[in-house]
Amino acid sequence: RTTLDLPEPLLLEAQQILGFKSKTDTIVQSLRELVRRNRIDQLRATAFDAEDFHQGLLRLRAGS
Repeated sequence: RTTLDLPEPLLLEAQQILGFKSKTDTIVQSLRELVRRNRIDQLRATAFDAEDFHQGLLRLRAGS
């Protein structure tokens, strides 16, 4: 168990958006979504870096 002091209007708005009656379900789903989005952002950054690396290799090979 954890005690939290949450802004009631924010929690109520999130509950309405998600369609949950439970505050716990609302918070858990919100945290899951935050983590999911962060993982997607990290994957995108990694894919972007890999593409830059690949393009750099192609330029090096073309110059050799």
